[in-house]
Amino acid sequence: MVAALINHDRRARAVVGVVTSMGLDQDRQKALPLPLVRGRCRVSQGQSWWRTNARSLTAAALVLAATPPALAAPLAGVPAALVQRPDRHLVLQRRQRRLLVLEAGELIRTYPVAVGMPGWDTPVGRFEVLNMQVNPVWEHPAKGTRIGPGPANPLGSRWIGFQKDCSGRRGVSGDQVLDLQGCLMTGFHGTPHRWTVGRAVSHGCVRLHDESVQELYGLVQVGTSVTVLP
Repeated sequence: MVAALINHDRRARAVVGVVTSMGLDQDRQKALPLPLVRGRCRVSQGQSWWRTNARSLTAAALVLAATPPALAAPLAGVPAALVQRPDRHLVLQRRQRRLLVLEAGELIRTYPVAVGMPGWDTPVGRFEVLNMQVNPVWEHPAKGTRIGPGPANPLGSRWIGFQKDCSGRRGVSGDQVLDLQGCLMTGFHGTPHRWTVGRAVSHGCVRLHDESVQELYGLVQVGTSVTVLP
């Protein structure tokens, strides 16, 4: 466990910041059955939560005033109410392309991620983990072809779904027009294309390095809260 770093500020006396090294059980079997994941991770717009909570940024600034410098950068722009939530939860900073694992004011982990490209933006709002799968099967959303577990699977070795949308979607992807029907999921997953992490290149899902998503899989469970910030 890393020692707590405490800063006192004349304008804010909040104490924030213990980074804890945790033992991980990456092989914990908590997954709900999920035979396959359709590869187009569905996007929807939902920024009403962000507008409603924008005022809490003032409180967040006071929290950051008392936060050790090593923690301040990842927490910049995160509403104070989120930082101080007692339960373990995930905060995706879409603009920074960074995923935070937080618990009771402690930053447990931070990961670089890839997010949705323009037109296929990762949805903003409040969600929760809906399903989890080890070695998922990927299905092409338009062609229906499937890729099983292995190094060529676009989902890597782990899938953590947090948003379901059954309204369909039509959009441009490269030189193709995708007309997607049925229910589609948005989630966190690995990728065989490591160079894409840190970019806005997906169709809405959140890509992590495979070793990162394996670690994340051991830190969350079905029902874990997920907040996606702009």
